[in-house]
Amino acid sequence: MTNPVPGEIVVVDHIPDCDFCSQPGPYDFKTSQGPWAHGCMPHWLKHRASTGLGVGKGQLWITADQVDDATE
Repeated sequence: MTNPVPGEIVVVDHIPDCDFCSQPGPYDFKTSQGPWAHGCMPHWLKHRASTGLGVGKGQLWITADQVDDATE
């Protein structure tokens, strides 16, 4: 479970498949080859242009059921 972080972790309705394999691809990122892609963690780690997440680098997409709704 996690919480949204503007520009880094974004809540979406659906997680698309990885553009490199058939696994879910929760990372939307700029690749080292130039174009943007959706990727699973192994393919994000292999093809990302930047080591972090953020505007112009990439985002981790999560669904509403993955949001940590615990109250303090």
